[in-house]
Amino acid sequence: MNIWAVQWHSHNRISGDYRHICLEHCLPVLFKTRRKAREYITEKYGYIAGRPDLKGEPHGWRMPQAIKVKIVPLELLVPDALMDDIFWVDERAKLRQEFPQTRRCE
Repeated sequence: MNIWAVQWHSHNRISGDYRHICLEHCLPVLFKTRRKAREYITEKYGYIAGRPDLKGEPHGWRMPQAIKVKIVPLELLVPDALMDDIFWVDERAKLRQEFPQTRRCE
């Protein structure tokens, strides 16, 4: 199955070429079809196309792009020796209790 994500893209002299998967509510924005991803981009980020001030320095924003992604379970990417060092859900709950003022993705 093809999964499509929205990739942010900007290029300026300070940061250089910067790309990342766009998030919404701390989760990646994913779609089953490229068409749906492009419709979302136009709806949410379409204003960038008509804003030369955002395209130029110092921002260097570009219209986000729909890209094909592959989702891989974390267990396949991380060696067993490192799995204990990763914060799991119960560890995140402990951190929330210790640092309640810090904003975290839920």
